[in-house]
Amino acid sequence: MPESERIPLVETLRRERAELEGQEKVAYLRALLRPRVFLLAAVYFCFISGQMGLLFWLPVRWRISRN
Repeated sequence: MPESERIPLVETLRRERAELEGQEKVAYLRALLRPRVFLLAAVYFCFISGQMGLLFWLPVRWRISRN
């Protein structure tokens, strides 16, 4: 990598690392109790439930409709 590209890249990486070190560290349990995590878990649950419903319900409905 040319020196003219490497220097700005290294500076950007150092700046981003410094920003990350300044953020608060949250324990795993405390992070799991955040409302956004519950919301994402609910969305994931609904998505997977819908897929499972189609996976098991659709073949039965198709078999019934063919008779």
